[in-house]
Parts: sequence; structure tokens; C-alpha cells
Amino acid sequence: MSLNNFPALYSCFVKLRTCFLIAAHVLTPAAFAMPSIDKPAALTSLATGFRSVIFADTDDPNLFYLPYTRIQLTRLENGSPAFSFAYTDRGALLTGEMVAVADTEALATQIAELKRIRPLARFKPLPIKSGTYVTALRTENKIDGGFVGDAPEGIAQDFPEFPIQASFYFPRTLADRIVLALNGGAAFGINYRYVFDAATAPSAARIKIDWNQAHSFLVRETAGMGGITLPGVVQLLQKMQSNRTVEIIVEGTAEVSDALLFHLARTMTQACFAKDEMNAGEIAEFATYTPRSSGCSLNESEFIVQVPRVQTFVAQAGFQLGGMCTTSPQNFGFILPSGAIQQGCPDRIYGTGTPPMPIVVAPQPTNPEVPAPLF
Repeated sequence: MSLNNFPALYSCFVKLRTCFLIAAHVLTPAAFAMPSIDKPAALTSLATGFRSVIFADTDDPNLFYLPYTRIQLTRLENGSPAFSFAYTDRGALLTGEMVAVADTEALATQIAELKRIRPLARFKPLPIKSGTYVTALRTENKIDGGFVGDAPEGIAQDFPEFPIQASFYFPRTLADRIVLALNGGAAFGINYRYVFDAATAPSAARIKIDWNQAHSFLVRETAGMGGITLPGVVQLLQKMQSNRTVEIIVEGTAEVSDALLFHLARTMTQACFAKDEMNAGEIAEFATYTPRSSGCSLNESEFIVQVPRVQTFVAQAGFQLGGMCTTSPQNFGFILPSGAIQQGCPDRIYGTGTPPMPIVVAPQPTNPEVPAPLF
């Protein structure tokens, strides 16, 4: 599900019709049917990007799973979304009532085709193990990052089919960054990040990497982000594969499976990044990370990575706030120097003092790669 993932507000940014997957703990082979990562039934491949997919079942040819990829806001009686963003010289408060959903509209063609091929086809939500709502930011260079330190804690929700009432408070330094993101083309929003088990095709690959070069690349690409999510590490790994910093050699085929890519991303996270302990939570897959100042802990320039048959993955759904400044200006507000409340997307930041300083960047409130919420 991939939102500047201020804590993902980007990643999925909360955002999102993307399914970000990161391989996690290795499990024993399942003795029961489950979703298959290597058998996406949709026409697009599973990858980090804001794209919806359909997973086939490992055993039942007529059973398919729809992952959560979008965030839907509850409507009030007047038809406006149950959402507000207030910005003051002390910080910002974001509130809303929301629920994670599958993007059935984006998948309508694929669902219709599967029903034509298999008249007995059944579709059900992807079964998850746990989940949490977090704020997120996707930067201008399309990397999913997150807040570190005094970022608001996530809101646990292990039953995504039920709406939640969310409230996130941001101190002024983070609030200023959010306002700049809303006006500068970065994608800020809310993600629903969740973990689930899935089957994979067992595979192995030989990895060639210069860890010093890799560390320099990671430091350079994450500069100024504050933190990066696991989906963001996958994005960086794809860039490193493109510029040949990392070479992935799969025996017998030139194709690198999604499961293999995500498994390697987790290895790189453990070797080259430090977890933000102030906002990590109990589940490592939900944390934000920063590159280790001491470099990567691995030094083998060539090694083997093996992907087991069953793994735990992390995915994200979400939305960005930028476009809502235009479509729902009544849900945004900020304090003017006079003390009056101005409706609409903030066009100035407080910075280190008052009165607020006008934003000098040309407003670009939307990022086309990060969907707006449904409501």
C-alpha cells in the first residue's frame, strides 16, 4: 500500500493505494491455505508503489484476497469528511474518523475478468495479524520517510474493517514541516500499516555489494528526512539495484521476485540502520530508521540470501492531505497574526517566532503518486 512518509503519512502514506511489503520473520511452512505473494492475480506486479493488487490463494483456485490500500474518511451529516487540521504557533492537531479499505474501484477490471474466467470466484479481505495508524511523509524524491523523536504515537487497530477516531498532535517543529510539505509538493498523510503472513516460492540469490558505497548512498538519499520506513528501504534498494551498488543474481532466471527483494531489504535495514527507539513501538516493522553513523555492520562483499516458503510481510494503506486543502478547505485552519482563525490550507509557517512567515515556495499541494482519501 506506498506516503514524505512523515511517519508514513507518505508510504503508503497513509495513503494510499499502495501495498508496501517488507519481508519479516521466517515461519515454518503452513499446513493450511493462505495468500500467495508470488501469485498476484491482478495485472500489475506486486511492488513498492501505490498500486493495488489481488492475491490468489495457495490451494483454492476460486479464492482471492484484496489487501487494504486506501483510507476512507467517514462523512458527516452535511456531507463533508469527518476530518480537521488546525495549525497554531504551538503546533498542529489532526483529527478524523477513518477506516482502511481495499481499492475495489481501481481493481474493478481485474475483478470482473477473474469472475468471467472463474464464475465461482470469491473475494475476501486480506487476513492480517496486527495493524496501526501512523502519520507519514513522502519526500519530493519519492522516498517514504517518517518522523523520529517526538512524533505522535501510532494508534493500534488489529481489526481494520472497523472505523477508528484518530487524533495526532504535532509539536511546532514537526507542524512547520507538515505545512511546508502541504505547500511544497511532498506528500503528508496517514497510513494504516499492517502485517500479514503469506506464502512465497522458495528461492535463493547471490548478492554482490560494496557496503561502504551502500552506506554512503543511504546517508545521501535520506539526508533531511528525519527517518525512513521499511517500505522506504525497499525503494532505496531498488535504486541501488539500478545504479549497480547492489547486484542480485538469481540462478536460472533474470527476474528478482518481490519476496526476495523484501527479504534483502530487511537484511539491509538490520545491517545499516538504527531504529528510532522513541517512536518504535513493539513491532519492529512499524518503526522508523536512520542510517548508522558507524556504517553497515556487514562486510561480506558477496553472500547468499534464501527466501523461505512462508514469511510475514508488512503493507500499508493511506492517503495524503495536500489535495484536501482545495477540495475541503473548511476542514483546515490556522491562526493569523491578529489571532483570528483563517480557514483553508496554511500558506505561512511560524518557524522560530511570530508572526508567521509567508511560505516562499510555489504552492504544489498535491503529489499525483499519493491518492487522496475516499469519503
